[in-house]
Amino acid sequence: MRWQPAIECWDLTLVTFSWRNLGANRDTLSRGWGLRHPFCVEKLALTGSYEKVGLLMVLTIHWVTSQRLAISARSTDASFGGTPMFGVITGAASGIGRAVADRLSAQGWLLALLDQDGPNLADAGRSFGDRHLVAEVDVSARDEMVSVAQTVCSPDARVDLLFVNAGIATSDSLSPPDPATWQRTLDVNLTGAYNTISAFEGALGEGEGHGAIVVSASVLGIRGSGSMLSYSVSKAGLSGLTQAVAQAVAPRGITANAIAPGPVQTPILRAASSSPGGDVADHVPLRRLGRVEEIAGVVEFLASSDASFITGQVIAVDGGLSSVAYWRP
Repeated sequence: MRWQPAIECWDLTLVTFSWRNLGANRDTLSRGWGLRHPFCVEKLALTGSYEKVGLLMVLTIHWVTSQRLAISARSTDASFGGTPMFGVITGAASGIGRAVADRLSAQGWLLALLDQDGPNLADAGRSFGDRHLVAEVDVSARDEMVSVAQTVCSPDARVDLLFVNAGIATSDSLSPPDPATWQRTLDVNLTGAYNTISAFEGALGEGEGHGAIVVSASVLGIRGSGSMLSYSVSKAGLSGLTQAVAQAVAPRGITANAIAPGPVQTPILRAASSSPGGDVADHVPLRRLGRVEEIAGVVEFLASSDASFITGQVIAVDGGLSSVAYWRP
């Protein structure tokens, strides 16, 4: 896990730090700052002690400076008791995740943006003026997700939205079998979602309208694709995971829903299709691809108090594709 720009709000200290490989030496660096952050305790202890592939990754501080941000002077609709809403987004560097980050940031949210795509993640951080916390992380690595959750959130934190969006698109079929693609796809798309939810759910705000989990599933999880076998299975699994999680967190007033986008103009579609926008759009009743902004609007709604009585649902945002009697993706 590598941290990039850092979090800032009111009279906060702006901290930029990263993970560094220090070989097999077992050591722990712990440092505390008095950060007056609405989602962290007065003293946030950052301890980087974990191993990956036999190497200890130790949290090291590269740069500390103070910077005042005029957030407190802004009026914002995205607030609770005068405190800005806080969201965690995985897969935030591009596509739907980036669109959700853009939309919520414009509404005054504070965000933790997580992704494995370091260069695009750094670009996203810079585009927001280093307002949000940005971390490069592999969702399929449970230790990394637990570590980032502990760093982002204190025991007194309140996460208003957890958008579980990280995923990869793969193409494979039943014959010939491709066990490596199967395992990698499920590790990232399904196990990664489980790792994310289990790491952050304890910090979700409780009570009506104050804690929402939104999971990115897919229309292919509803209808399936013989040429994207592992991807379809992983996305179907996300629908089941969402419904099970919704039951588990409902007593705390937390909602959990999934969106099932159809073909949307994103890098993941371009990776999965040699001619995106042509034949794919022909199958959609609305005769076009979706836009990431349209998906982001649904996520924003599900994170709002207007959706506080909606939970355990898989909402297709697909231009009518899932309603078609027969189509062969």
